[in-house]
Amino acid sequence: MQLRRMTVLCMALLISCVLIGCNSTPKESGRYYNKGKGFSIKFPEGWKKQKSPRGVIITFGSPEDTASVGVQKQKVSPQQTLAYTVKFMKSYTRKIGGKIIDTGETVIDNVDASWLLSDLGSETIITYYMKKDDYIYSILASAAKDDFYEDEMRSIARSFRFE
Repeated sequence: MQLRRMTVLCMALLISCVLIGCNSTPKESGRYYNKGKGFSIKFPEGWKKQKSPRGVIITFGSPEDTASVGVQKQKVSPQQTLAYTVKFMKSYTRKIGGKIIDTGETVIDNVDASWLLSDLGSETIITYYMKKDDYIYSILASAAKDDFYEDEMRSIARSFRFE
């Protein structure tokens, strides 16, 4: 009787392990996944992982090495709003000599997002900000002013998903 219970228990455990494995979604080719930080993002074919600056989780660069896109995640107080973050970043961009070209709002993976398009030195930068739970996620896309391909940068940002 003891052996039968043990066999049934082992079979139940084995079946649950198999079912859990079957429920995991297949990974999409070209998509970077970071389960620990709770997101994924798809980069264009040919883009390669680069060394990320401090505070940036992942950075990928274009094949020509003229553009890069990185993702940040920062814990904030529950009271800090997305609007406050954007207002602060506008002010900070101007403070360091940047020029705000345009701003806007959108939705990425069913989460409200705001974006800033700015020039800073010889670069054009578009940054998307989203707040989920007590975190601000930022997608930073930059390129030399003459090489900035805005549509591709926006497409990368729109591919962002919370995992």
